[in-house]
Amino acid sequence: MVVLDPQQVELSGAALSGVRSITIGRTPERLLEEWQDGGPFCIFADVARLRVTVKVVRWVGASELGAAVEPGEVSTLRFSVTGDGTASQRVQVQCVCSSVTHEAGIAESSGRMPSGVVQKIELRGVSFQPDDDPVVFSNTTGV
Repeated sequence: MVVLDPQQVELSGAALSGVRSITIGRTPERLLEEWQDGGPFCIFADVARLRVTVKVVRWVGASELGAAVEPGEVSTLRFSVTGDGTASQRVQVQCVCSSVTHEAGIAESSGRMPSGVVQKIELRGVSFQPDDDPVVFSNTTGV
């Protein structure tokens, strides 16, 4: 999932400004595959373990203090995704921070992003129940 310019981003209860993108990736950690004799193709595949990685990229201005979370900290990421029309989705992810990095940035020629620092926050989705997805979507239509 890729969300560009998400609305109302909150991490650990603090509002995050300047968020340019949020990506949620799912990678198999244990892939089960079976083949039959005589054929080159897999006849069965399943993912027994799944890693959820979330990356938040934002511009940090001069008046901001920096990271909203520290590596190892358990937190909740919440944000809104507005599609075509009026329907929107609210996304909530239970996670643990795995890294926070900063890079000096410069303004785009269009002036859309101010000079500042690019902050990249990487999070791991975690579930406190084995079968619960750490990423939860809720429809906010009519709210």
